[in-house]
Amino acid sequence: MNTDTVVSEFLKAAEQYPENSAVEIGDQRISYRELRDRALRLASTIRENAGPEPTVVIFGNRSFSVYTALIGVLIAGKGFVPLHIDFPAYRNTTIVSLSEANVLVVCEEALKDLAPILSQVDRSLVIIGSDINEFGALPDHFPQHRFTAVDENAVTEGGLISLHHLAYLLFTSGTTGSPKGVPISHRNLKSYLDEFRRLYPLAATDRASQTFDLVFDLSVHDIFVTWLSGACLCPVPRNAVIAPGRFIRDKRLTVWFSVPSTAIFMKKLHMLNPASYPDLRMSLFCGEALPVEVAQAWAQAAPNSIVVNLYGPTEATISITHYPWDCDNPPPQTRTGLVPIGTPFPTQHALVWNAERSCTVEGAGQGELLLGGSQVSDGYWRAPDLTHAAFTTVPSAVMPVYYRTGDLVERDSEGCLHFLGRLDEQIKIHSYRVELVEVDAGLRKAAETELAVAVAYPMERGVAKGLVGFVCAPDRQREREIIEGCRKVLPPYMIPQRIIFVDALPRNVNGKIDRKALVRSLESGR
Repeated sequence: MNTDTVVSEFLKAAEQYPENSAVEIGDQRISYRELRDRALRLASTIRENAGPEPTVVIFGNRSFSVYTALIGVLIAGKGFVPLHIDFPAYRNTTIVSLSEANVLVVCEEALKDLAPILSQVDRSLVIIGSDINEFGALPDHFPQHRFTAVDENAVTEGGLISLHHLAYLLFTSGTTGSPKGVPISHRNLKSYLDEFRRLYPLAATDRASQTFDLVFDLSVHDIFVTWLSGACLCPVPRNAVIAPGRFIRDKRLTVWFSVPSTAIFMKKLHMLNPASYPDLRMSLFCGEALPVEVAQAWAQAAPNSIVVNLYGPTEATISITHYPWDCDNPPPQTRTGLVPIGTPFPTQHALVWNAERSCTVEGAGQGELLLGGSQVSDGYWRAPDLTHAAFTTVPSAVMPVYYRTGDLVERDSEGCLHFLGRLDEQIKIHSYRVELVEVDAGLRKAAETELAVAVAYPMERGVAKGLVGFVCAPDRQREREIIEGCRKVLPPYMIPQRIIFVDALPRNVNGKIDRKALVRSLESGR
């Protein structure tokens, strides 16, 4: 086993802390020893059934079985591709197809939602049950797929895993109207984990939250930063994700990680009173812009905790810049009122391209943020055109290739980066990245017309609070029907909250649909 991968480090942690709790859900726990043994058996079963494809799909949600599946897939030398239990079957089927996997590991909580996916997959799959021995009527209904349980007598030590092997493949909203895959290698993941743990180490006594769904790459941080330290992972129940104050106290959490929206909501509900969470020693935020006043309120509510604002797109492996908040020495007030995204991790690189994109701004200046280093992915999954557009060479730069984030930033005289907004039509909603053109595609399908477009509205601090669909159609009584149609092809956070019927869609001077004009119509109430 290669000693430089997340797999070997997990196995070392399991050897060093065999009786420590690896995961705690409700009042139940699983030790490192048991998690390792289950994962090894699953890995052996995967090896017996998998082909040469580098990926294995996982279908589950915040259960002991799904955590077993994640590490089991990696031990088997494959990269995991998570599905979301709440996404429509259409989207999950698209991800299965794009992943090219021939093995799907299903957990008990997702078994009831498996049939619609299997009915649409265009190739034969091997379905392995993680802690499932009986598949009910599924094998009879889907004879083209093969179903198997984990061999409880199997033992494996794992094979050689290269740093260049795939660790995971996540699908984000795509500019083509279809999800685009971001492959992250063991090298990318190990680089991130090494960087973060050097700056902000965890101890085996820590108890860390997991607030993120598995399709969101920040969940990878939760899981592996915790497990490589011998600490305990505490998944937050869905009913406590938005207002988790009681969960933090009841679980005696020492490490918290969430999107800023959670903290914003807690502040509005007066859940960030001074000294509310004395056990916390590390509080991390990522995925959205973090308002200064919220960082200050959280720091007062968790007086023994450091507060860190992290930034990074999926293409750069979880996060790649950081800004530790200092209550006694806050940053100068920016025109955005947001905590800076800070500076790159020590071995990673950030450039700011000027408006002409002809040179880099080495000192203070404003422009598009470019990222380079060992954390940055090599490109998109089976999409050379998308890769060519988003990954670029920069003359005389340190790294041979940089990822163009599409984020507008300003670097101050001290080298600190400040987020100013987006350069394109990608938005963030509920911490997820969304390409509006993908929402358009789902909206057009549901409305059965090409004359349909979505806009983000309202916006607050650069984050979308909702989506509104505009549709040209003679029948203006179909709003509910169109929204229900969107539910069949789009995940919940990408579904327009309302539909507005119009006679025509406004165009700009280039003949393109003018989304800004549509937003202005909403703002003016017309």
